[in-house]
Amino acid sequence: MDRIIYNLVEFWNKLSVSEIISYTIALGSLIITLVAYLRSKRTQKPKYFISSASLKNEEFKDTTFSIKQGDRSLSTLTISRFALWNTDLTLNRSDIAEKDPIRIEVVGDSEILEVQTLYSEHQNGFECKVSEDNKVLDIDFDFFAKNQGVVLKIFHTGKNSLDLAVKGSLKNGLCITKSQITLNRFIPLRLIRHHISMSTIKKIYGMVFILTGPITIIQAVFRYSQGSSTHVYGLTETILSIIFGLFVALFGYFMYRRVMPTRLEKAFISEK
Repeated sequence: MDRIIYNLVEFWNKLSVSEIISYTIALGSLIITLVAYLRSKRTQKPKYFISSASLKNEEFKDTTFSIKQGDRSLSTLTISRFALWNTDLTLNRSDIAEKDPIRIEVVGDSEILEVQTLYSEHQNGFECKVSEDNKVLDIDFDFFAKNQGVVLKIFHTGKNSLDLAVKGSLKNGLCITKSQITLNRFIPLRLIRHHISMSTIKKIYGMVFILTGPITIIQAVFRYSQGSSTHVYGLTETILSIIFGLFVALFGYFMYRRVMPTRLEKAFISEK
């Protein structure tokens, strides 16, 4: 690694002022082009997140408790919290494929027992309806602007979230995607997820990276001010350290971003 940095420094030191300016303009043009391309690719991007908790009747066999819906005894009752929101350009009803509307289907012999709306905004015209056979929950709305959506509480007889299949596609060819927290490779989620929410874990990791970035930059500047002339890399190493610190802070910012919009997240984790 030191050899690579040394070679980069040597290459940098051999550049003339005009070459540095040319490379800087080229790099800036590349960044502007990339940003313009990404903005031109903006489209409707609906996402969802689901979390479930289950109760089994056999767990109460030695007690006076049982799980029932009216007079009907249930072997399993699962309560799933489901959030659906739009992450980019306004999503209209007309953007959804007529042959593949947004819906939730239960798997196997499971049934949807009841649905409660924990959060929605009146102007979105949100409605949901359970099919007569209790197998499908149809979701309909007028529009979802960026970061607008709904939070539902779904009572069903499935074992977990895997017994709910979220389906639907848009006319632009995209499908509804599940929002994921990609920290499984870095921390033992199985050991702590029951004590700390995944959203909190993500925020903690994000804050660590956000703080690491400025610390790296301050350390590089301080080291340079204390005697860069005797250091083999000098100013160039300081510049590279600053760039690295900015990258780490930016990475932390994206990691710190919430799993879902603030208002939806509050409804999702509420005690209702």
